[in-house]
Parts: sequence; C-alpha cells; structure tokens
Amino acid sequence: MKENIRLFLGLSLNSELLSFLQTNLSHWKQHLPFRSWTHPDDWHITLHFLGNMPPAIKPLIVQAMNEAAALSTRFTLRLSTLGTFGEASRPSILWIGVKEPFEPLIQLHHHLGVQLRHKVDYTPEARPYHPHLTLARKYNGEQRFSRELLAPNSLAIQTQQLELPVEALSLFQSRLGRSPMYEVIERVDLK
Repeated sequence: MKENIRLFLGLSLNSELLSFLQTNLSHWKQHLPFRSWTHPDDWHITLHFLGNMPPAIKPLIVQAMNEAAALSTRFTLRLSTLGTFGEASRPSILWIGVKEPFEPLIQLHHHLGVQLRHKVDYTPEARPYHPHLTLARKYNGEQRFSRELLAPNSLAIQTQQLELPVEALSLFQSRLGRSPMYEVIERVDLK
C-alpha cells in the first residue's frame, strides 16, 4: 500500500509576477524580520488544502478540478497589499492579498469545494476564504511588530498594479523538508 501524499489546490503564478516578487524579496527581507521566507518556486494562491490523501484518489480530484473548471471562465486578479495573520504583536504569516472585488475567484473556490465534496468527501473550511500569497512565516523582530511596517513595504505592490491572469487550476503535492517544497502534479485549464 502506497503512503498518503499531502495535496492542495491552488493557482500558480505567471513569470511576470514571479519576477516582480523576486526583485522585491531582498528589500522585504531586510525590512520585515521574519524567520522563514517562502521559496520563490513555492509561491502560489491556495484554493483548498486537502491534506494527506491516498494516491489512488488523485483521479477523482482531477475529475473535480475538470468539473469546476468547466463552470469557470478565465479571469484576472490584482494583488493589493501586504498583511499578516496571527497575533498582532508577533504575526505568524506575512502575505500579499488579492484586491477586491474577486468574485470570479470566490465562485471558482466554491465550485471546486462542491465538486471535491461530491468526489472525495472533502469538507471545505467553514471560515471565510481569504485569498493570499504567503511570503514569510514567524515574525522574529526584536521589537513588537507594528502594522506601520507594512505600508512602506506595500508601496511597490500598489504602484505596479500587479495582475495575475487565472487560466488554470493546479494540484500541488507538498514534500515536507524539501526546498522548494511544492510540486505541481496536475494542471487543468479554465474555459
């Protein structure tokens, strides 16, 4: 019997966006002291985290992806600003958000959740979906974190009006302990 594999569904980034982020990464690292920074090859926007699954279930996940993709047309997202999750004084996650309105993304997220529920008995998270791109984890500055640090470091994102054309869904496999950690193992184009 094969070991379970750790899976999630998300959106891969285009080369233009990757290039912009890589160009700004050293600046952010210098001004925003977080313990670990996401490897550039691991940047993505998560749609649904599936967790540990048996490899035999992959065809059903791909089927769910195809059915959700058939209900969704291609669209474009805009990145907005830096933000954090976790304790205000010591955030656990530094992220770049998606500018509202992002209704097509919410619909894609919903369609995918419905299909996954039918195909693989997946239960989507109850909390509201907050699309973002994780840049770093575990604030480790000497002083308490201040949200005032975010505004000047968000300036490049806001002035560039960065866009992410959403043309496909990606099924990622997490390989814990490796860097980069995520590998796209399946891709399904939207209409």
